[in-house]
Amino acid sequence: MECPGCHEAISGKLETCPHCFYDLRAHRGAGAKKAGLPGYEDLDGPDPEIVPVPDAHVDNVHYKPKASPFRYVLLALVFVLGVALFYLGKDFMRERRAAEEMTAAIANKPAQALPPAATAAATVPAAGTDAPAAAEEPVETPAPEAPAPAAPAPVEAEFWRFEGRVYDILSLKPVAGANLTFLADDGGQGGAVSGSDGRFRVKLPSSSGGYRVIVDQSDYDGDHFDDPSANYRSMTLAARAVLRNSVPKHRPWKGGAGTVRRDIALFPLSPDSQE
Repeated sequence: MECPGCHEAISGKLETCPHCFYDLRAHRGAGAKKAGLPGYEDLDGPDPEIVPVPDAHVDNVHYKPKASPFRYVLLALVFVLGVALFYLGKDFMRERRAAEEMTAAIANKPAQALPPAATAAATVPAAGTDAPAAAEEPVETPAPEAPAPAAPAPVEAEFWRFEGRVYDILSLKPVAGANLTFLADDGGQGGAVSGSDGRFRVKLPSSSGGYRVIVDQSDYDGDHFDDPSANYRSMTLAARAVLRNSVPKHRPWKGGAGTVRRDIALFPLSPDSQE
């Protein structure tokens, strides 16, 4: 049969047109003839028997189009675009906030004062123009500065401390048992004895003229070399042996706030000690 609504060929047992959903039940039966509904006269054949269709089968009659797969692709693209815009917006806001903070910091930074030379140059009028008359300001005479207090005189240490080593000038070996006597012109004195490693330590009262030292060791010559500026250890053996015929220079022993190190070199009485 032909649907009165869309004129498409349909089955005569349907209650609704699957194309336009036209209600076909109103055109069937004697009641539809008496009502004179349009299109009923176009129906061919005898009136079919009206068979009620359960509601459960109505969904099977209606046409439901399938979802297109492109719709999911479009949704995915929209989601990705939204995420990208979100992160771009965050970066833009972060850069904008940093620029605003930098601008605020520059605005709050105090302006640097120009040096006097630049200020004077800025106030000099151009050539050929009349300089404006400047108002005379009273000149303040600076008050004389108070003299700085004199620095206190350094306090001399009450005691001097000396340490060093007594050694053989030829073999460079330590000399043990050397008696050291320290004498000062103002009467100060003290003494020390070198140990097995040749080392000695002594504490003496401070003296303005310093001390001279007398060395006594039975196996060595009484004269000695104690010049702090001479490095006898760096000399060759031949150069050190020549010193036996020279007259040593003895500088006064003077201390200070800390311990002063000074070595003493002796010539042996026996020439075999150089081996």
